[in-house]
Amino acid sequence: MTVISTYLDQLSSFGPYYEELRSRAKEVKPVSYKELPHGARKKVERFIRRRAPRIKECYYNASILSLEYPEFRYVEGLAHRFIPVHHAWNSYKGVHFDITYELHSDLAVEYAKVISLPAFAVSTVSVRHGFYGEFIPFLFRRQLTGVAE
Repeated sequence: MTVISTYLDQLSSFGPYYEELRSRAKEVKPVSYKELPHGARKKVERFIRRRAPRIKECYYNASILSLEYPEFRYVEGLAHRFIPVHHAWNSYKGVHFDITYELHSDLAVEYAKVISLPAFAVSTVSVRHGFYGEFIPFLFRRQLTGVAE
């Protein structure tokens, strides 16, 4: 049993939001963006040079990368380095990578994907939400209650 799955098992007794989070969490293994295919890697490197992804702003970094290069999906879930935390990263054709942790520390030990969104959904939810990231509570609230706001 992984640290994230144990954490989610403990939280699932707190209600339907946490039960839904637990039911959707799927373990993934991100790689360095340097391991992406050449064309994708070059786009990430260009993004890093132009945008200088910010420490502790994973939601922003992952959202903007997805919006600038729609072939990169926005992924949100949990990451575990010291403790499980809500986190965002990207994927390209099913290969996950995390520029925020990779550029500012090390990749987390464990990742669990909860949602994966294409660029148009990131844009739509960001406009409605008023900021980038932490889309899981927003999307689950709508699903579990039928109320978006």
